[in-house]
Amino acid sequence: MNLKYLLLTLLTLALLSSCEKENTGKTKTDECIPAQVITAVSTVQQDQQLLNQLWDDIVALSGSATCQRANGWGITPVGAKPCGGPWTYLPYRLNGDVDCLMKKIRHYNEQQSFYNVKYAVGSDCRVLPEPKAVDCSSGVPVLVY
Repeated sequence: MNLKYLLLTLLTLALLSSCEKENTGKTKTDECIPAQVITAVSTVQQDQQLLNQLWDDIVALSGSATCQRANGWGITPVGAKPCGGPWTYLPYRLNGDVDCLMKKIRHYNEQQSFYNVKYAVGSDCRVLPEPKAVDCSSGVPVLVY
């Protein structure tokens, strides 16, 4: 009798986990965190291309195009300076896929940190002021310092 419940539980878990997959076989998490990473053998051009693509994905997902109400936006640090801290701050829509956006940003930051070490990148070590709010100006989110 216990074996039946165990098998039923395992079957249910298998079905539930398969429901998260789309027709492509990828889960939502797979789409949020790209498989591409900077490796020890990748070239500087490949690494820069990867970082540029990740940045473009982050900007697209942040929804930085149509700002109507400032209270519908949040602010997040992005990038990894060699000395520590972010390279910039980015406004993002609070009603977008925030979980996926943050996963992409973490992945981007990790890859940029690896890039910095791999190529001995330096920076000014200046600490950026943290924005206090987002304002909407002509439909575009603007950071307020």
